[in-house]
Order: sequence, then C-alpha cells, then structure tokens
Amino acid sequence: MPASERIGKYLSVERSDYQPRGGRTVNRRVLTNRGDCLGTIAWYGLWRQYTFDPVQGSTFNRDCLLDIAAYLERINKAHREGRRVELRCNRSCGKGRWVKAGTIDITTSGHTDQRCACGGEMVVS
Repeated sequence: MPASERIGKYLSVERSDYQPRGGRTVNRRVLTNRGDCLGTIAWYGLWRQYTFDPVQGSTFNRDCLLDIAAYLERINKAHREGRRVELRCNRSCGKGRWVKAGTIDITTSGHTDQRCACGGEMVVS
C-alpha cells in the first residue's frame, strides 16, 4: 500500500495506483482513519487544477471539507508555481536530483515516496 499523509484529524491522502495514460500528474485517494475511501483527488484539465471527486453517498462535516480544501490549495499552489525541489538521499551516498513538486508526494516533514538507487529515501534538502 502506498505511503499516506495525514491531512486532518480524521483524514489521510495516499497516492493512487491508477495513473491516466500519458498523465503527468499524480492521482490521490482521500481515506478515513479506518482506511475507507471517501473520494479521489485528480487533475481536472478543463479547470487546470486538482479537484476532489467524492464517492457517491459520502457525508462530510465542516472540518473534513476544510482539511480537503486546504490540501487542494497546497497542491494546486505547488503545481501553479511549478516549484522544483531538490531531493537528497538520506543515506551516505548523498545523491540528489531536482523534481517538480506537483509530481511527487511531499509530507510536511519533507519525506517523499521516492527512493534512491542505493535504497535510501529521497528527502527534501
């Protein structure tokens, strides 16, 4: 299962295994603490931004909607800015590379789901 990032008291987001053909953006699933899928976050080309598509019949309170909206704001801002970040291996090899922030998942602590050739985790330097 892909690594998940907590985005509020009751929710987390994880990278989806589904990637559209030829897609350059990352799809994500919004999950409850129990692991139930509440919907997906995906790039909506007509609006040129990431949007949230809830599962039919799901119910949200104000706090959950605010958490999802704040997450959307953060990833849309990173995508708009085309922000590039430098990743470095957390092992002794110290290899690094530049990547566009909107194409990878970065947690608030700087961890990513990217791996170095030596097996170490690539973290934001």
